[in-house]
Amino acid sequence: MSIFTSDKKTKRCPFMSGKPCMQHECMLYQPIIVVDKSKTPSQPFERFDCTFNNQNIHGQSLGQAAHETGAAIESLRNEVIKESRIARQETQQQHRERLQQTASLDHNGRTILEYRA
Repeated sequence: MSIFTSDKKTKRCPFMSGKPCMQHECMLYQPIIVVDKSKTPSQPFERFDCTFNNQNIHGQSLGQAAHETGAAIESLRNEVIKESRIARQETQQQHRERLQQTASLDHNGRTILEYRA
């Protein structure tokens, strides 16, 4: 939502009591690099606008970055859980093998440990 009026010919400054925007003479009129992702390939371009008007663009960019970060964290979490399950299964298998080896050892002709699979 723009802080300017919807008049396309004359932008009105809310800080100057509705006077026309001074554009490049104003300290709040700053460049911003925009990437239009709807076009292929997406190429950045520079445009000038009021800093307060650009807050929406920055907010959208931050929201998208937060969403992408969350997705990356979830993907990493899933990968860690998968690897943890595999490692646990391997550890359990190694433990079973050790128990079977121990069960086959005799001490004075008796079985030390009996393992049933």
